[in-house]
Amino acid sequence: MDRAFDSTVGAAADEPPDGMSDAQPIQRAGAGSGGPATGTAQLDRRGEPVRTGRRYLVVANQTLDDPILVETVRHRCEQANVDLHVLVPRPRRILPFCDPMMGVPLDVGIDTAFLEIQDAEEAAERLSTFLCRIAPLGATVTGEVATGDPVAHARRLLAGRAFDEIIVSALANGLARWLRIDLTARLSRAFAVPVVGVARLA
Repeated sequence: MDRAFDSTVGAAADEPPDGMSDAQPIQRAGAGSGGPATGTAQLDRRGEPVRTGRRYLVVANQTLDDPILVETVRHRCEQANVDLHVLVPRPRRILPFCDPMMGVPLDVGIDTAFLEIQDAEEAAERLSTFLCRIAPLGATVTGEVATGDPVAHARRLLAGRAFDEIIVSALANGLARWLRIDLTARLSRAFAVPVVGVARLA
């Protein structure tokens, strides 16, 4: 069974709720103080504003190495102490073990299952690289690979914590462009949280 874990301290966390067991282990990197922004500005000894905490949810997969996405996160880290969670959505492959009309077993099931595992491993590797890249910016960063509807997984995450903004990153061309527009719109309708779309040219 999948478990959530903190790679900084190696402590196991609670299991995800029933129906969400496809979410893979949470990874964590970096240090910093997260939490909601305070309403009163504070000044340090030099008279400069003290950065307040902001919490962001990044939804991305193939574009985790996008310089535009990294720069978007960097800009936010310069404005406040950032707590960042990265949701890497992965579409579920259909496993056709038998012909739905004839009931005859097909040989593509095992191959598809192998591709499922390969997709998950590649997504986890992209996530790990992204977390290591963002951690030096001073943010506290966590992440997870989740199979299925990204809006459903976002709802699970927002049920347990508050986010100040959702950042959606995807390719700018072709089908990915329409998927990004659709996902951005669905997230905007589902949650009372600002949603920003970041596009990368293929």
